Order: sequence, then C-alpha cells, then structure tokens
Amino acid sequence: MTDTLLAETRGPLLVLTLNKPHKLNALDAGMLAEMAARVRAADLDRSVAAIVIRGTGRAFSTGFDMAAGGAAGEAGARLRANLESFLAVWHARKPVVAAVDGYALGAGCILANLCDFIFASERSVFGEPEIRYWNPASVTILPWVVGIRRAKQLLFYGKNLDARTALAWGMVTEVLPDEGFAEAVLDAVRPLAHLHPDGAAALKRSINGGMEIAGFLDALRAGCEEIIPLYEPDSRARAAYQAGVAQRGFKEYIRYRDELLRN
Repeated sequence: MTDTLLAETRGPLLVLTLNKPHKLNALDAGMLAEMAARVRAADLDRSVAAIVIRGTGRAFSTGFDMAAGGAAGEAGARLRANLESFLAVWHARKPVVAAVDGYALGAGCILANLCDFIFASERSVFGEPEIRYWNPASVTILPWVVGIRRAKQLLFYGKNLDARTALAWGMVTEVLPDEGFAEAVLDAVRPLAHLHPDGAAALKRSINGGMEIAGFLDALRAGCEEIIPLYEPDSRARAAYQAGVAQRGFKEYIRYRDELLRN
C-alpha cells in the first residue's frame, strides 16, 4: 500500500482515499492500478459490504498527473491498462460509492461516473476539461450518463458543472452539505450493508449488464482506441500543445486557450 492511496474499514465499509493533496489527488497509473486491486480484493472479502472512494483535501481528483508521464511510444498500452483499472469499479459485485468533495475533473470525473452512486458536497465541481489542452478524455463515459447532447457540450467546450447542475443532469445521486460531508456520506451508504450480498450483486449485474448489452464496454474500449493516437509522441495535436506551452508557459497557455473557447 502506498501513501497516495489509503485504506481503512469503517464497520462493513471499505474507504479508499486518494491521497495526493499537493496535486489535488491527480491520478497516476500506479495509483489507479492499486485502487483497482483494492476494489477486486474487497469483492472477495465477506466482511466488506460496500466501497467508498474519496479524496484528501479540496478535491476528489483533478485528473491524471501530467508530470508522471510514461515511456515514449507506450501511450496505447498505458491508456488501455488505465481503462481496465477504471473498470474494476464497474465490474465489482459490491456497490462502489464516489464521495466527491471539491473538484472531480478529467480522470477524477471518469472514476466518479463509473461508481454506482455519487454523493457530492455543495462546493463540488465536475468536468472533463482535457480538450482545453490538446487531448480529449480517454474514456468517453459521459454520453452514457448525461446523454449525447450534454456530453458533447461538456467534452467539446471543456465545461464544468456545479454540484446542483450535475444533480439535475442525472450525474449525481445526492448533494449533501459541505459541513460534515464525509460522515454524511458514510451515513448514506451504511444502509447498503443490510442488503444480502447476493441480491446486491445480482441487482448491479442486472443494471450494468443491460448497459453492456447496449454496447457500453465496447464503446468505451473503441473510444479509447480512437483517442490513443493523440497521446503518441508523433501526434500533431500533442506537438502543437507542447509548442504552445514552450512559448507561453503552461498556465498562460491554458488561459490563452480558454479565451479562444470563450470567443
């Protein structure tokens, strides 16, 4: 267990905490793989009834840690592996809950949306702003969550949603007060521990299985294949981004790109 992913049991609940607050819990491949391993292990542990994933500090997660990088030419393998790690949440027999307090952006938004429930604090913000840099989100789950039109609005413009709008759009299960949020989520999740595990597993498979029949998993994997070339070293989009950052600096480049998207 690394210190960037913490695990504790709260009665029948396993609480996994993304713990990289100095980077707003930005994920790297190792964190994501470890989270997936923890979820899979909890699925085999009869003492665990449900899993809660949350973040330390003022974010759930703001996406992938850009500084973590990866070996040149291995973008495809890395993104495919990341997708399968994400899907550990989807495939888990037990309910998995995202406790979002603050920012859930990029990969953080993807992770939350693969959970069975999202409880969000009032101050929470959701979005997938990757297109503002150069690369679309590698897992296009939003059309399945908010519908194709709203998904395109969020993904093409890199827009964010406040918690109340995310609730109205069907992304969030419930919005809870900022004060005492962490304990309020656990209180909301505890009733799931009284479900018979076989019944809960069958219900989850019934719902998720229906989406899979409709092509959910095939769509996510096919979408990942479409986007992989943009992450490769010879990508023109990547080269344009790197040139822009070299000219302006990262923060100024993002401000410049945001201004273009507003006009």
